[in-house]
Amino acid sequence: MPRYESYSVPSPTPLTALEVLDYIYAHLDRHLAYRSYYCLKGVCLACLIRIDGKGAKGCERLLEPGRAYTLDPIHGYPVIRDLAVDFGPAFGGVDDGDTLLVRDGAVLAPKLAAGAADLSNEA
Repeated sequence: MPRYESYSVPSPTPLTALEVLDYIYAHLDRHLAYRSYYCLKGVCLACLIRIDGKGAKGCERLLEPGRAYTLDPIHGYPVIRDLAVDFGPAFGGVDDGDTLLVRDGAVLAPKLAAGAADLSNEA
């Protein structure tokens, strides 16, 4: 059963979900586990999370100040802890013969396809 914590992040302007998580980690909870890698292109998908039940790229999705959000790990992968999931070989390479998924010009390993499918539900 998931355990949720509430945090307040002071900002007069919208921040990306990863910026919010970086703030929480740096100032409020040094035990929070999440993937903080930024490819700065929005293509690596290492930052996939669910925001209010919908798949999102944490590096791109803006969170408005003063609004509450629920962040969960992305579907389809074992949870390591908190928001960090084990993408397995999806980030370590693709075996010969595997079928690849291409989304927005990025080649994804098959195991990433499940998480990428969550993005199609994004509002």
